[in-house]
Amino acid sequence: MKCIISMIGTMMLTAMPAFANIAEGTSGDCNLVIDNDGNLNVSSENDNAVLGTWEGDSAPWSNYKEAITTVAFSTPVNAQTCTNMFNGCSNLKAVYLDNFYTNDVTDMSYMFANCTSLEVVEFGMTVSPLDEDACFSKGVFTAYRDNFLTSNVTSMASMFDGCKSLQSFSITNLDVHSVMDFSGMFADCIAFESMDMTNLTVHKNANVENMFSNCKNLMSITNQSVFPSELEDATFMSLPTRGVCSVDLPMDCFDDYATAKGWKYLFIANEDGDSKNMSLQVTTGISNMAVVDDAKAAVFTFGGERVSAPVKGLNIIDGKKVMVK
Repeated sequence: MKCIISMIGTMMLTAMPAFANIAEGTSGDCNLVIDNDGNLNVSSENDNAVLGTWEGDSAPWSNYKEAITTVAFSTPVNAQTCTNMFNGCSNLKAVYLDNFYTNDVTDMSYMFANCTSLEVVEFGMTVSPLDEDACFSKGVFTAYRDNFLTSNVTSMASMFDGCKSLQSFSITNLDVHSVMDFSGMFADCIAFESMDMTNLTVHKNANVENMFSNCKNLMSITNQSVFPSELEDATFMSLPTRGVCSVDLPMDCFDDYATAKGWKYLFIANEDGDSKNMSLQVTTGISNMAVVDDAKAAVFTFGGERVSAPVKGLNIIDGKKVMVK
């Protein structure tokens, strides 16, 4: 039998013979198994198990990253780092982090970068009966976590860069007050259609360069906060659809968001309907309109079609509503 051994510190994965598991090994206090279907399972008999550390992109399963299709932690596991954890796992479709604890993690940069097939990440969530269908939708969902904690994280740079199959994302109530680098976090997530950013507070000095670069299909952002979250103006500057990407808000918050730092680059219409959240449709009562004859910035019609120059009527120019007579 030919064995391939990858050893980095205390980490080891060993190739297995045909018809057995693809690889088995250990990392820190944890046992690692990649079965013949590409399912990576991390477990331990230790109640306070700690996953081993690594440098660069040398996670303990890195030699088998193209074989991995799903990841699950079947027992509680404490991480020390997440940088480059699954970077380049191009066939990875689903990650279940219910038992994955990140209390001590400071770096999540490139954690899922270049996971081009990734459709679902569950960070450990409590699903209400009304939200059960969410579990079967493509996307990333978070809710009321007690395991995936980010209060000590300082970098999320390129965390999901190149995740071309993700369609929706929720970072509801995620504590990112210590994160100073969001650069490229969602770059090239070309299938993104919607995102929930409720109660997300971004540090005023954080690097948000290219945070949404090439997210060309992102057309809906949700924030359930009565008062706008603190976002740097640059947060949405790399978003190709800024100015036509709508934001769902609680009722009676239109004026606050329309003038809030950061949010002004999204399309905010007036409330329509009597539901708890605003239904952002074309409505009357649009404010802050100006009269112009021409503009050099990106120009969209009110219906979302990009044009080379402003047309007669209402236009969206560089994220602002402009009336051309």
